[in-house]
Parts: sequence; C-alpha cells; structure tokens
Amino acid sequence: MHGMADDNVLFTHSTALFKSLQDLRKPFEVMPYPGSKHALMRFPNTGPHGYDTVARFFARTLQENTPCRP
Repeated sequence: MHGMADDNVLFTHSTALFKSLQDLRKPFEVMPYPGSKHALMRFPNTGPHGYDTVARFFARTLQENTPCRP
C-alpha cells in the first residue's frame, strides 16, 4: 500500500524497489492510492478500502495448507 502523494516515502523510491524485486523474480503485491498521503488508513475515503485490502491479503496468505510460493 502506498499513497502516491506521500511526502515522507516517495513513490519513486517504491518503484525502484518494485523494479529490483522484478529483476530478482520475487513475487510481491502493491496497492497504490493516487492522491493519498502517508497516513492513508486514517482517512474516510481510503481507510476502509485499505483495511479491507489488508484483511483479504491475510485471509488469502495465512490460511493453513496454503503452499508457500518460492
């Protein structure tokens, strides 16, 4: 999750990380929030979506008998 208008953690730095992970063929997931700043989970427009996204990620990836990805 990344607020694209974050002035603490710049989106360009995150995209550099994305590129490195891709080059290493490492799986990753990202949810960009256009116009959102650093504390996007505290705002009524992005917070509920953010919490739902985290809950779905945990439900999907922390299930028992879920095979680990390399």
